[in-house]
Amino acid sequence: EQAPTVDIVAIGLENGEIDVLNLKYDKSVMHFQQASGVTSLSFFSSMTKAPLLLSSGADGHICLWNVKERRLHFENENAHEGAIHSAFFLPDSMRFISAGIDNSMKLWTIDEMDYSPRVVLSRQGHTDSSAMIRFYGYNSVISRDDGGDGLGMSL
Repeated sequence: EQAPTVDIVAIGLENGEIDVLNLKYDKSVMHFQQASGVTSLSFFSSMTKAPLLLSSGADGHICLWNVKERRLHFENENAHEGAIHSAFFLPDSMRFISAGIDNSMKLWTIDEMDYSPRVVLSRQGHTDSSAMIRFYGYNSVISRDDGGDGLGMSL
């Protein structure tokens, strides 16, 4: 992904390597390593306010890297149950969204004091296909997957 700084990009690899490159000088400016394959990268839009790079992995981990200090700042090993296929910062916001193969989407906010993230909103459906869907009353739906787990949702 293109960084807010001109000519800087980050590239994530299947072996967990993250390289931050200066394209103008064709040079690697920093290198990070996470535990599993990199599935997405996103820079925070204001690097002067919070020099953060967000990475997600094939193992469900989310990492926040402090670009200024060139180190891992935060890691959540249980952000999702399985691979995360998308994670990105919202424009001009200390929030990011992640979505994974566990059929969930999470909205995170980052504390401006210590830059630690926490989930503020989460939506999740069945992890297996639905076996039954029924209307309940006038404004609710109930569904059940093959494993017998139920899910209710107000419309």
